Amino acid sequence: MEQDDLSLSDAQKVIEIAPHIIDSYFIMGANHEVRNNYDEAITVYNLAAKIEPDAAVVYYKLAKAYSYLENYLQVEKNVSEQ
Repeated sequence: MEQDDLSLSDAQKVIEIAPHIIDSYFIMGANHEVRNNYDEAITVYNLAAKIEPDAAVVYYKLAKAYSYLENYLQVEKNVSEQ
């Protein structure tokens, strides 16, 4: 878990310095997913979607996180965004 905490901390620092780099949001979202914090992951992925709304990978990650919450309407919405 210590390595995950470091990754999360590093991602937060990169977002503060360069908020336009969506890879940091993916790292942060993945860390939340590993901890079963899917609502937090969705919040982070939605931030990435605002930065790069045409990036299909963002909607894939959103759909995946929503599927863990069994929110299939949101899964369908995000899959259709791709």
